[in-house]
Amino acid sequence: MIFLCAAALALDPSLVPYRPLVGHWTRGESSETWVEVGDFLYGVGFVEGPDGTAFEVMRLLPGADGVTFVAMPGGLDPVAFRADGWTFSAPEHDFPKWIRYERKGERLRAEIGDTDRSMGWKFRLEALSPDEGLVRADRAFAAGSAGRGISAWTEAFASDGWMWRESKIPAAQVAEAMSGLLAAGELDWDPVAAGLSPDGSLGFTIGTSTFTPTGGAAQEGAYVTIWRRAPEGMWRVLFDTGD
Repeated sequence: MIFLCAAALALDPSLVPYRPLVGHWTRGESSETWVEVGDFLYGVGFVEGPDGTAFEVMRLLPGADGVTFVAMPGGLDPVAFRADGWTFSAPEHDFPKWIRYERKGERLRAEIGDTDRSMGWKFRLEALSPDEGLVRADRAFAAGSAGRGISAWTEAFASDGWMWRESKIPAAQVAEAMSGLLAAGELDWDPVAAGLSPDGSLGFTIGTSTFTPTGGAAQEGAYVTIWRRAPEGMWRVLFDTGD
């Protein structure tokens, strides 16, 4: 993992106890990376399987009722787990009903389960060599969005990629979904961290975003983008979401 710049916003005080999650954690064919960005903590998990590498996007968010762990396996259908220390519960969810982390030095144990079964994984803290092509792709996407508008968005996405806002937005509908926002002001973003899946087929960028509406004040946010390496070697957006 590489950290490219400092986040503009300070981490929310309710999330400070979870700061030890931050880092790049690996175990052979899988990895989990947590990044402090703005006042949130974002996580990205990769695991290799018989059908290729799968991903999961996670967020730790502050709220009036406490901290919430939001999991998006495969970038779909977010599930909210309520925090109680480093255990996160969602009793109404089918599986898992709880997620638990424990850090000891440079080791991290992650466990999921319900009332009948559980499974766990042990990760170790490691550095990850930067992929400059991935960083350049994200920054080129931002520059293209600022200079060419919606055409940069349609070009950046893989044909089977999607965005998640309130629901899934397939690549074919990204232009319609983003045109109103881009017409209403200026959108810019820059990665704070970037990294690759263990097999190098997928990558992520996590960073800060700024939207400045015409005649209005700038609004700070955060985002995570999952990238897939195309056969010709270029990175294409497979998934994108933000707060």
